[in-house]
Amino acid sequence: MEHMIREIYEQSEILDKILDSTWDSIGKANVEIRKARRIFLTGSGTSLHAAMLYQILLNRTGISPVSIPASEFHYWFTKGEVFSDSVLIVFSQSGESSDALNAAGFAKELGMTVIGITNGENSELYKLSDITIYTNVGKEMALAATKSYIAQITVVLESYMLLCNKELRDSIPMINSSIREIFADEDNIRDIADRLGNHVVFLGSRLLYPTALEGALKMKESSNTISDGYAVREFIHGPKQVVGNGTSIILLDGGTATGEISKLREFGASLIDISESSESKIKIPHIDDILKPILYIVPLQMIAYYRAISKGLDPDKPDKLSKVVR
Repeated sequence: MEHMIREIYEQSEILDKILDSTWDSIGKANVEIRKARRIFLTGSGTSLHAAMLYQILLNRTGISPVSIPASEFHYWFTKGEVFSDSVLIVFSQSGESSDALNAAGFAKELGMTVIGITNGENSELYKLSDITIYTNVGKEMALAATKSYIAQITVVLESYMLLCNKELRDSIPMINSSIREIFADEDNIRDIADRLGNHVVFLGSRLLYPTALEGALKMKESSNTISDGYAVREFIHGPKQVVGNGTSIILLDGGTATGEISKLREFGASLIDISESSESKIKIPHIDDILKPILYIVPLQMIAYYRAISKGLDPDKPDKLSKVVR
C-alpha cells in the first residue's frame, strides 16, 4: 500500500492523539492570542491553508489576524519596527521549511512572540518558537500532506472552540465515524477520480474555502493535474471563462447544483457535488458546520490519490517536488 493512502486512512484514528499532545500548549497559545494587539499567521502551501482557516475562525471571536505567505512575510514589515505587542503563528508540517523559519526568525527580530504549530519534533521551528504546538501524528512519508493537515486544522478548531468556551474532544467519536463512512465509499470515489477531466476546479465557501484551495493543491501535487481552487461566487467573476470540455468542477457543500454553477454544464463541464444531500455524487455524513473542514478534505485527498493511480503516477513521490522546501 502506498504511503499516501495509508496516511489518509490513519486520519480516522489520530484526532484523540492530536488533542492529547497539544492540549496544554494550545492553552498557553490562547493566553498569548487573547492579550496580543496584533496577530499574524503564516505558512506555505498546505500550511497556509490551515492558517487561512484559523484567520476565518479568529475573526468570528472578534480577533482580526492577518495571514501572510511565509515566503512574503519579511516584505510586509520594515526592519527595526517594534512589534512587542504582536504574535506570529507559524504553521509548518516539518518545522524545517526555510520560508517558515525565515518568517519566524524575522518576527523575533521585530519583537513578536512566535507560536509554532508543527509535526516536526525537535525541528528548528520547534526550538525557535516561544510556544510550540507539537501535533505528534507520526512521520508523514508521502510527499503530499494529509494527516499533518488534519492535525493542523484540528489544533485550529480546538483553539477556536476553547476561545469560545467549548471543546472539540466530545465530538471526536462522531468525526471518526463519519470519516470511516467516507472510506466506505472508496469505490465510488475512485470511479469519479478515473473520469475527471484534464482541468479540475474546486469550489468552496465560508469555512470550506481553504478546503477548496487545499483540494486543488493535492490534485496538482499528487496527480500532476491542472487544478484551481476558488470561493464559489468568485469563480463566476472571470475564471469561469476557462470552463469547457475537459473541465471537472468539484463543488463542496453546495447540495443540488443550482444557478450559475449548474449552468457551467452548458459549456461542457462535468459537475461533482460533495455534500450531505442524498443526490450528491459523494455523500458526506451530517456534521456541525464548524467540523466540516476536517470531514470534507478527506474525499478530496482520496480523489487526488486515485487520480494519480489512474494516470500511472506514484502519488508518494512527485518528480518535481520535495517534502521540505529549504
